[in-house]
Amino acid sequence: MWWKYRRPNEEPDSTTPDYDSLHWNKFRTEPVDKERFSIKKMEQYMSEILERFLTMEQYNPKRASVSAKQIAEDIKDSAKSLGFKRYKLISRVDIGSRQTQDIQVASKFLWNANTDNFASATYENDTMFAVATVFAVYMD
Repeated sequence: MWWKYRRPNEEPDSTTPDYDSLHWNKFRTEPVDKERFSIKKMEQYMSEILERFLTMEQYNPKRASVSAKQIAEDIKDSAKSLGFKRYKLISRVDIGSRQTQDIQVASKFLWNANTDNFASATYENDTMFAVATVFAVYMD
């Protein structure tokens, strides 16, 4: 009834917002096959990035944290460029001194085994080792 009292030549006020159809929820609970996280592709990219950054490097504890952050960021950017839509990506890189010690790296997550996954790559030279891991969690 409010429209009876509006001023002449005044447009009616729309109560529904104008949404862009690109941002509507598609209600997909699983990824399309071509958008599914590819472990093989990701591990190949990660190995290339580790080789590129660490081939001529010697272990330096002061530079290791900076290098690890830079490598993790580069790995995350390459994962995004592969087109894994609707995935949250977590990139982690550990760099350590290679001496006579052993190391074990473990992770534990609560996730959907049908849609979520991870990829891992390692690199070693005479003075250091690096372990890179990317976790891909599907967001529906």
